[in-house]
Amino acid sequence: MKKINVTIPTPCNENWDTMLSEEKGRFCQSCAKTVIDFTTNSTDEINDYFLKNKGTKTCGRFKKEQLKEIQIEIPKNIIYQQTSFRNVFMLALFISMGTTLFSCKDHNNKTQPVSKIVLIDDSLSLSNDSLISPTNNLDTTKHIEGLKGTNKIQKPFPILVGIVEVEPTIIEEEIMMGDVIQEPVEIDTEKIYNALQVDKKPEFPGGETKLNQYILENLSLKEPVEPELMLFQFVINTEGKLEDIKVVRGKDKVLKDKIINLFQNAPLWKPAELQGEKVKVKMTYPIRIKSQ
Repeated sequence: MKKINVTIPTPCNENWDTMLSEEKGRFCQSCAKTVIDFTTNSTDEINDYFLKNKGTKTCGRFKKEQLKEIQIEIPKNIIYQQTSFRNVFMLALFISMGTTLFSCKDHNNKTQPVSKIVLIDDSLSLSNDSLISPTNNLDTTKHIEGLKGTNKIQKPFPILVGIVEVEPTIIEEEIMMGDVIQEPVEIDTEKIYNALQVDKKPEFPGGETKLNQYILENLSLKEPVEPELMLFQFVINTEGKLEDIKVVRGKDKVLKDKIINLFQNAPLWKPAELQGEKVKVKMTYPIRIKSQ
């Protein structure tokens, strides 16, 4: 049986407050991705989003507690078989509302709500006249967990930002043991890295503030332009020169040509470094055009 978990394998350390606002979230300049904010969404809303966007990579921002709640474990045959809309809807309703509709009693005969319901047995199946037909071998006590302890005020959970992956449960692999031989890693100075792979990122003389100032002082707009977020991509070589300048997003052709010309004539950047070696790095730079 295949289990599916929504996790963030490698949390991102980029500053959320410095990212540019967009319709669906905020744009991260370091990895050239839009980060979607899920911190105010319910578990059902998050689950619904990923069910609708299966197979696509999403960079998301979550509270740590949300990641503990967002766990979908259903039989492999239900995931892959074609079922009617009614059955899919009823299954989703059962999973999302199960903790509200069902309860159990403790040794003092007090009713306790169920915290979560996890369906992980392949013996569960959908039928035409019922929602779920379990076999006699299913031990429901292993899959329904009750809340324990008294109510406590929890500390706020930290915010996690990173690529969200829907991945299968890891299968244990064969363990290997032996003497470890350390070999130096050869740095390929001709390879083009991204900003997250290097030790020191490339830098415009004076930093990003000076780069913004350089563009504002040298970009002359004589005609009115529509407001938009433009994205430019370029490679900074080992000498600090900009190469392969491209427009990733942008509508106004005249404006795009002017900005590309600015990048081509910009001062030399401080090149990126990886383990003390200067390397090439591809970067994406956003420019927000506001209405005049």
